[in-house]
Amino acid sequence: MLFAPLMFIASLVPQVEHVAAEYESAPAFQEHKEWFAAFLKNTDQKEVQKQTTLSLLQDHFPELWARIKDADYPFTSVFVGAGSGGMEIPLLKEFAKARGSAAHFSTYCEDPSLEMKKEFFASINGETESQIAEYSSLPFDDAAYLPPKADLALASHVWYFIKDWKGVEKERNTLAKFASIISDPSGAGVMTLQSKSGDRYKLNAFCASLLGKDKEIVAEEITAELQRLGIPFQTMLIESRLDVSSCFDRGLFNPNEEGKALLSFLLFTSWDELSEVTQEKMKTHFISLVKTYGKEELVLRDLHIWIIGT
Repeated sequence: MLFAPLMFIASLVPQVEHVAAEYESAPAFQEHKEWFAAFLKNTDQKEVQKQTTLSLLQDHFPELWARIKDADYPFTSVFVGAGSGGMEIPLLKEFAKARGSAAHFSTYCEDPSLEMKKEFFASINGETESQIAEYSSLPFDDAAYLPPKADLALASHVWYFIKDWKGVEKERNTLAKFASIISDPSGAGVMTLQSKSGDRYKLNAFCASLLGKDKEIVAEEITAELQRLGIPFQTMLIESRLDVSSCFDRGLFNPNEEGKALLSFLLFTSWDELSEVTQEKMKTHFISLVKTYGKEELVLRDLHIWIIGT
């Protein structure tokens, strides 16, 4: 069941292999935006994440949800890595609907991509836009970026690109910086990252091993660091679907242009630029994952990490 109770895992964090990658650039969000567009078109990931967040706020954080619903309460939220707002903007609209107004609701966004910022404001309008108090282009790991204290902090699929958290002392650790945003014990910080159990990671990690590249960050590494730092948290594994029918033609692997863009996003490298040998190995691995479900789709598994205010 999707909205199962959250589980405390302070003593149950699995050990994961060392992953050194700290991504300096994100081609899928910069010069190859069509890759990300193909992904968004074919997945319900953002909708599942939004609905999960709303459900957990209501069921497990009643005081925080009461603040959201109170139109007179000056609610503050911080969205780290807000990007184009694919999940953030719909969530803000749900908050405004729940409180009956966007008044007294201030949101501070952060994302270093100026292109993503343009897309964010192109997508937001009306009363919801009035909720945006600031959209900073400073990187979160920049010491100059000082987010305000907030009732709710959100970081959706962004920690792959943030530095200074693995093995870094608490005083300058960006995970501790994120946790420090939460204003009091009834607040919460929400991080979402891919789990190592998901098909997207399995596919990307296989490609990385073929190309001799570092593997991507997974949520289990974040929880291990939170445990090391003594930052209290809860987790929930959520599943969403990715339609990969654009990679097949009458049941045979033969990606069209959208399929190639989708594969490029999943691998974070251009499908067309892979060698024939690598393409063939990726094709075999890709088909083996898809066959698991008996339909042309993959299952994305993300870990919702809720940092509890102290």
